[in-house]
Amino acid sequence: MTMELPLVVGVDGSEGSLPAVDWAVDEAARHGLPLRLVHGSLWERYEGLVPSLGRGRPTGQVMADHIVASAAERAGRRNPDVKVSTDVLLADGADVLLHEGNNATALVTGSRAAGS
Repeated sequence: MTMELPLVVGVDGSEGSLPAVDWAVDEAARHGLPLRLVHGSLWERYEGLVPSLGRGRPTGQVMADHIVASAAERAGRRNPDVKVSTDVLLADGADVLLHEGNNATALVTGSRAAGS
């Protein structure tokens, strides 16, 4: 049994990444592929520089987890039949996309408005 490589989407919480999630969900459904939502974050590097939300998880990790969870929720609302997985990787976003693209059917990113 061969396992289908997922359609990988880089999510960063920006408005530009939302249409990418929607498009990827539709494509994953059309081709019967799993969807993998990834976010690259270097929050550990900067954790001492920002206030914490208390004794729980560091603020950066909470934010990164929220980004992928929100994208997964959006994907599930768009098409609950698409299998979705998420991951927050401790690396620069571009490095994450380059790495994840090696194990993907396709790699999807959003667009950035001019001047952003």
